[in-house]
Amino acid sequence: MKLFYHFVKALFSAFIENLLSASLLRVLSLLLLMAFSVSARAQVDEVGSHSLKMNINGSILRIPYFADFQLDSSNTAIKKIVVVVHGMNRNAGDYYRNMKEAASMSSHYTDSLMVVAPQFLEEEDLDPNFLDNSYLYWSSGWKSGSNSKNNSGHPRPERISSYAVMDTLMMRLATFHPNLKFIILAGHSAGAQLVNRYSAASPVTDILWNKYGIHVRFIVANPSSYLYLDNERAIAGTVNQFAVPSTTCSTYNNWRYGLDKLYSYPNQFGADSIRNMMKRREVVYLLGELDTDETSSSLDQSCQAELQGSYRLERGTIYFNYLKHYYGESITSLQYRDTVPGAGHNNRDMFTSSIGRYWLFMSDPAEGPASVLFHTNNKLKVYPNPANDFIHIQLDDHVKPTYYSVYNAMGTILVKHQLLKERPCVLDLKDLKPGMYLLVIKTKQETIRKWFIKR
Repeated sequence: MKLFYHFVKALFSAFIENLLSASLLRVLSLLLLMAFSVSARAQVDEVGSHSLKMNINGSILRIPYFADFQLDSSNTAIKKIVVVVHGMNRNAGDYYRNMKEAASMSSHYTDSLMVVAPQFLEEEDLDPNFLDNSYLYWSSGWKSGSNSKNNSGHPRPERISSYAVMDTLMMRLATFHPNLKFIILAGHSAGAQLVNRYSAASPVTDILWNKYGIHVRFIVANPSSYLYLDNERAIAGTVNQFAVPSTTCSTYNNWRYGLDKLYSYPNQFGADSIRNMMKRREVVYLLGELDTDETSSSLDQSCQAELQGSYRLERGTIYFNYLKHYYGESITSLQYRDTVPGAGHNNRDMFTSSIGRYWLFMSDPAEGPASVLFHTNNKLKVYPNPANDFIHIQLDDHVKPTYYSVYNAMGTILVKHQLLKERPCVLDLKDLKPGMYLLVIKTKQETIRKWFIKR
């Protein structure tokens, strides 16, 4: 719409100075029609005022982003950052404002929290927004980790994977925020496709923990499709039975739907490494209860996606069951599925819901024992998890415990040094409010920790 503004301004000036001469009107009318045409083609009429700069083989390239502050200056106040990835319309500004609204609805919203919304542009967004040749752009494949484009009309000296851009962003957050403890990477729709695949394909999560002590949680909300880890899919008519399908869709297991024919970024690590990284990630799959439209224009209706289910809610339900089928029930100690009542395919409804805000803002650790969030120990089992009224605490037979304690997500101790006598022990949760809690069991040899959720 910037072009439209400039042409309207020119038309008004011409009217004043030339008193609407017929020849001038014809010229300006043609230019005005051209402005309408260009604006109509561009989906993005708002570009982030900040830019993430990357030096790629000596060339400075960038993507825009929306944020509370510039990312390339030190900020010691920030302890938690929420990064939110837009959908196919690339309206990162809307996602930024919706996430800020969700944050403002939470009592945990303080000066220590920052929201960042990166923006992956496409070629049609460049000229209408007067962007110079340092700005990277993609086809729709940015959500799959494809390389940026270098077309004759908009040449660029280098091409880079959208996942490599995310790596740069995540590392930049760690470098310039020395007190950062927690990153939430959330995406909705196409953005959720990026988050789902990036969580499995990038090793940066491990680097952030090992080098900086920063824990990363991924939130995948209402994507059209998911990354499968082998060539099995749900048996027709079921949501929890899996087998290799008999299908004419020969590409159903190619990247981004599966691990065949990997793009250049995931191919650096290979299928086996991706499978191993995926099982170590903390991921929350958020599904809209009403996201059930099988004919939605934004729903992936390719044969590859149709093998994952008929609509987004079903595809998400099947996928979480698939993860348990592939990895075993142990994956549920790190990965969760939650359904948002009354929400359809709308990022604002998902993120501002009580469930969305819980996973975004209210279940992260603070100081003390909570800093070991989701570092699991196979010697301890806690079930059911999530739970309503009680949990069973089961230890390996050779472990000789002394006491257990329970902390809330803010690190405050709620149950202190209670003797663990029975195997398994039943812990009554009726006096606990809904939320996330840390169980700590001390033995003479070690301290064992496990997180559980009270519904």
